[in-house]
Amino acid sequence: MEKCGKKSAVMEKIRQLLLAFLLIFFMNQSAYASPKVLFLDDFGRIVELPRPAVRIVSLSDAHAENLVAVRAVKQIIGVGDTADPKWIPKNVERLSRPPIIEKLKELKTDLVIVGALWASENSAFMSALSESELPFAVFATPEFSSFEEYLRRFGRLTGRTRDSEHAFSVMMKSLQKTGVRSEKTDDPKVLIIAGADYATCPKDSWASRIVEASGGVPLLKDGLLRTADSPLFVSYGQDEVSAIRDADVILTLTGTGRSVKDLSRDDILNNPRMWRMEAVKKGRVWEIDAATLMLPSLVRLEASLKECWTLIQRVPK
Repeated sequence: MEKCGKKSAVMEKIRQLLLAFLLIFFMNQSAYASPKVLFLDDFGRIVELPRPAVRIVSLSDAHAENLVAVRAVKQIIGVGDTADPKWIPKNVERLSRPPIIEKLKELKTDLVIVGALWASENSAFMSALSESELPFAVFATPEFSSFEEYLRRFGRLTGRTRDSEHAFSVMMKSLQKTGVRSEKTDDPKVLIIAGADYATCPKDSWASRIVEASGGVPLLKDGLLRTADSPLFVSYGQDEVSAIRDADVILTLTGTGRSVKDLSRDDILNNPRMWRMEAVKKGRVWEIDAATLMLPSLVRLEASLKECWTLIQRVPK
């Protein structure tokens, strides 16, 4: 009887293992039987995938971080070598930009994501990528107004539609929370300076929206032309900036990567042409990392809002 009992227990264990194996097998079959993915990228190309991408290389830091935001981090197998380890796990392979096409093939990637601005500046690599027949999609830097649709596309291409909807919901809650906190303060007028040519950020930029959400009023105007070295900035010029007397706070961007040098806090405070500005008179000039204010990334949104709010409300000692 004791032997029979042991035999039954062994058989039950085997039966449970078989059931577990079959469950995993059918789950995998179901995943690979997912309907094909079809969407239009920001170069006007129709991108078709047989199923949601599970091995993704992102050559854009912002897009990589937003893949993390929609919980597709385990689907990222490669990123550019400038990817921040704070947001992108260190075990994800870092690639040169532009990467070697053969390396992308070795990684067996089923989708390469490229930023639109970078793609337009690296036509030789994009031609080689097209000839390689590796699937790729080009995404422009998303604006706040189009962010929900941008996340929907990421949800479709990764098979994480619900996660992308959740990410957008979290984004709106973060903005709402910061907005409630900002209602208790004044609405300081904020001037963003992006380099020694006194460029700034356009009205529709992520930086402008971050400032607004943090309780500030961005000092921007219509009709400014994009700078020659980057479409991410518009030209103001020192004469125009120095005439803005009512700026309460100046945020000067560091790490812009532009061809003109960044301006430090001391550069602005020690410039006689800026001394008539309220922000300079009161010493309310602060440096902020360009990525914190400008990179359209959901994973760093909460930290960006908090830092921007702190600087806008900060009083010099």
